[in-house]
Formats: sequence, structure tokens, C-alpha cells
Amino acid sequence: MNLKALCLLITLWTVSATASASWFNKTERAPAIKKVDFLAGVFKNFATSNASRPYSLQVEKNIVRTGSSSLRFEIRQGDIWKRGRGKEGHGTYRVEVQEETYAKFETDYWYEFSIWMPNLLVERDTRLVIGQWHGEADANQGEFGRNPPLVQRFRNGRFTIQLRWNENKVQTGDQLKDDSKRIDIFSEQGFPRNTWVDFVYHVKWSWKGQGIVQVYRRILPDQTFQQIANYRGPVGYNDDLGPYFKFGLYRDDVPFTDVIYFDNYQRTQEPQKLLFREALH
Repeated sequence: MNLKALCLLITLWTVSATASASWFNKTERAPAIKKVDFLAGVFKNFATSNASRPYSLQVEKNIVRTGSSSLRFEIRQGDIWKRGRGKEGHGTYRVEVQEETYAKFETDYWYEFSIWMPNLLVERDTRLVIGQWHGEADANQGEFGRNPPLVQRFRNGRFTIQLRWNENKVQTGDQLKDDSKRIDIFSEQGFPRNTWVDFVYHVKWSWKGQGIVQVYRRILPDQTFQQIANYRGPVGYNDDLGPYFKFGLYRDDVPFTDVIYFDNYQRTQEPQKLLFREALH
């Protein structure tokens, strides 16, 4: 990430603290090729959601996967982010950066990113999300927010990649009782600590049944990628707009501090342009 990218990040973070009440007006579909690469200095079409503490989201110079900087996310007990105004505001405990553009359905995308999880991150029997692809509910048709169609969860020390789908056009009712189907496509005890873990996701969003989710992982210092998931079938919701990616921390309010680092995020429709393109060979 170069100096231009850092300035854009700091500006974006400051603006989000004052404009969060209006959420993020994501109205565009992703172009045919949508690439966001920190190393190339591109940090537009992103927004943040956090408690706007000085420590919430920082540029990190020491723990870096490639280049000169990564992003450091931190959340402490009571760090609530409010969507909406006053008493009607919906509070959640998160520090995330998210795309403001959408993927297209029935289209192949490749996502890559690197995660560093420090030892201080405490295992717990409560929700902790460390990266998610979120759907955009059709609110103009009475639809409600739902669980993400693809998510990385960490609970009781177990790392799980879970996907959901639903072919119904409009889902209504209690969010906690949504009727979407779900499946864990990868789950293992533990997550590597104090080292970088590289991920490459090949995803084709298709609630119709022609979807793909292939996941490749490399745990440094090992230089070899391993395929850890190979799913074919429906993935995503029957929405007007496709999913968008969010990375960082999203959790329940718990009495300890969580920190995580992300680097090298990119989304592309051209796998030959991946930084970690060797994952696919």
C-alpha cells in the first residue's frame, strides 16, 4: 500500500465517523472487471463501520505481508457501531472495511487476501466473524437483513467457512429464523497464530444452483497452497444485487480485546492477475 492509499484510507475512516447514520449508499453493480488492490494504491469504493476509536482501524507498518503496510483492526468491550439515529439505531460490535460495489450473479470472481491472527485473540463460545460476503436485502420489497451467504467464522477455537442460499425472491419474518439453507464447506480446530495465512477464493454467485466456492490456503512459511474447499451448487440469495465483501472483525460484546491484521485484498474476474495466482496451479 503506497502513500496515496494511506491518505485515502485515513480520509475514508474520518468521513465514516460522521456519516454512518446514512449507511453506505451502494447503488452500482460491479463492472465487468472490478479490482481493488492495496499494493497498487487503489482504495476507492470502500467504506468503514466501527466505533471510531483511535485504535479501531489503523495502518500497520510492522506486521506486513507484502509491500510496506497492512490494515490493523481492533475492537474492545463496549465498542458499538450504530447504524441509524438515536434510540432507533441498530447497534453492532464490529470494525470492518467493505466494498461499496456488488458482484454479479452467474459470474466467476477470484478474491484474495492475507490474515494475521495474533495470540492475544481469545477463543470463546460466542460469535466472531473474520471476513464475510454479505447480501443486499431487497428492502423496497419488504425484505430484511440476513446472515451472510459466505462467511469465515471462529468459535470455540474452530475456524469454519459456511455458505447459505435461498431461491425465494423475498424473505420475510424474524431474521433469526430465516429459511435459508446452509452448509459448512470447511471446518477445522484452530487457526494459525502469529503468521500470515494467504487465502484465494474462486466464487460464482448463483442461487439457481450453478454456484462455485473453491478455497485455497497457504500458511507461511510454507510456500505451497492447499485446496481446502471445493463446493458446487447454489450459493447466495435471490436478490436484485449481488454480494459484497467485508473484512475485519464482527462479534458479540465480550469482556476482552480482539486484534487482527489484513493485507493484499483483491477481487478480480481475471485469475491471471492475482498476486497469489500460483494457488490455482
